[in-house]
This record gives sequence, structure tokens and C-alpha cells, in this order.
Amino acid sequence: MTIELPNEPNLDDLSALHRWFAVRLNNQVWDILDAESVTASSPESEQAQVMYAAQAAAHHWYQVGSAVNHARAEYLVARTSVVTGNPHEALRHADRAIKLCQANPDLVSDWDVAMAHEVLARAQAANGLTNEAAATLDTARALADAVVDPQDRAVVEGELARQPWFGLSP
Repeated sequence: MTIELPNEPNLDDLSALHRWFAVRLNNQVWDILDAESVTASSPESEQAQVMYAAQAAAHHWYQVGSAVNHARAEYLVARTSVVTGNPHEALRHADRAIKLCQANPDLVSDWDVAMAHEVLARAQAANGLTNEAAATLDTARALADAVVDPQDRAVVEGELARQPWFGLSP
């Protein structure tokens, strides 16, 4: 889920710099997540690098982005937290992603809502909240089925098919 990187930013334009770094870091984290090259069993230095990149992307999105960018940034931090074995952080950021989607229904897309539920279910499962995770996963699946654009739906379904699910069956 990469974003087209803007041209090199004007170093005198702080907003342009924030946007450039947000996009660059976002894409870097997604490349790592897509490659599944960092896991909870990876060396701590690799886990820290991807976690800090996700958090930095979120910081920059919060400087210049809209509520949609904030929700997606919270998703990214939650997902990275799951992958790196930080379930409590994952749950906290997944909850923020859901709340941002709920507070901004006119701004977020159908796939944003589905993805927020996907990461919340994953975070709940990582925290051993099996019943809640199963219910949230069912909601995520229903929301994925309702995504209008076939390409967006395929992205959500692809994420739902990925591990780790901590014993849940996606």
C-alpha cells in the first residue's frame, strides 16, 4: 500500500517536508511489512527500525495530514506493533484507528474502515482476547465484502489472508 512519493521537497517549506517524510516512511514500512522481513523473532534492532519508521510516518502525517491520514497512520503503527510483538501498543493504536474512522465517516473510505477492523481483530488476538477478536474479524470480513472498488477489496482481502492471526482462522 505505497503512496506516490512527491518530488524532492523544498527545504524551506516545512509542510512539504512533513508530507515528503510521511510518504517516504510510510512506503518504507509497507515494503518491510509486504516482504514479511521483520517479525517478532527478528533481531531487536530490526524490529526497532521498522517500529520507529512507522511512528515517524505517523508523526509526519499528524503534522500535515487529514483525519484519513491519521487513521491510516494509526493503522500502520498498530500493524507494525503486531508484527514486532508489541500487542499492547497494537491494541492502543488499532483502537485509535477505529475511533478516527468512526469520528470521520465522510472522510474515510470503505476500505479504511475494513482495514481498521482487520488490525483491531489482529491486535485483540495478539492480546489473547479471542472472543472479541473473532467478532471483530467477522466484522472486518463483512466490511471487506462491502468494499465497492474491486482493487481496494482485493487489498483488504489480501491483508485479511496474512498472518499472524494468533490462532484465529482468517
